[in-house]
Amino acid sequence: ADLRSMVSLALVYPRLTLLLQIDAARFFSILTVAFDASSSTTHLSELTAILLSVVVDRRLPPDSTQVSRNTQWPFDSVQQGLLLMFVSRYLSRGMVEVDSYSRQRVTAYLLDSLDHSTRFDREDALLELVQNDAMGSSTPSAFYNAEILSRAVDARMFKVAEFFYHKKRSFRELINCHVLHRDFHPNLFSFLNTLLSPPSAIVASSSPSKSPLSSSTP
Repeated sequence: ADLRSMVSLALVYPRLTLLLQIDAARFFSILTVAFDASSSTTHLSELTAILLSVVVDRRLPPDSTQVSRNTQWPFDSVQQGLLLMFVSRYLSRGMVEVDSYSRQRVTAYLLDSLDHSTRFDREDALLELVQNDAMGSSTPSAFYNAEILSRAVDARMFKVAEFFYHKKRSFRELINCHVLHRDFHPNLFSFLNTLLSPPSAIVASSSPSKSPLSSSTP
């Protein structure tokens, strides 16, 4: 679609567009309360699809880490980013369904290593997605996970990297993640003590329902 037809979607929903342009953060804060109270996934998915079609610049490639380069687009990068963060919340909970393009845009935004001001919020959102296996990729899991892991390391999202390294039992990389991420620091010595304990001691002290390192995983 050309720019004119894309902008016209915002014109179809003038009140929605106005609310988003006045205070997008407040709008999504209120909408979060409504979504959390809803039990209709079909209705939520329909509303999410409308929001995405109005707010997100679909002229960009699906794996673009830039929210929008189009200065003529009616929504700026902050407003689009707030929506993508909002969508990731409900994708991870299995409460909405979106098309493949939108899923890729959500993932690309969360991994955007250029936006340092929102890095920790984006990291937590991405971790929730991967923990709940809500990425929705059609790519073979091993390849796709390796790509996400590589990009997470580049973006210094070590909580996400730790999740994958824990599954792979890559102990050297696990230690690096715990050293490099501030959220792991309070339990760093406990983690290292568990990691360096003899296997028999680890098994004896572990709950049957948890792995020896499960307490270190966010």
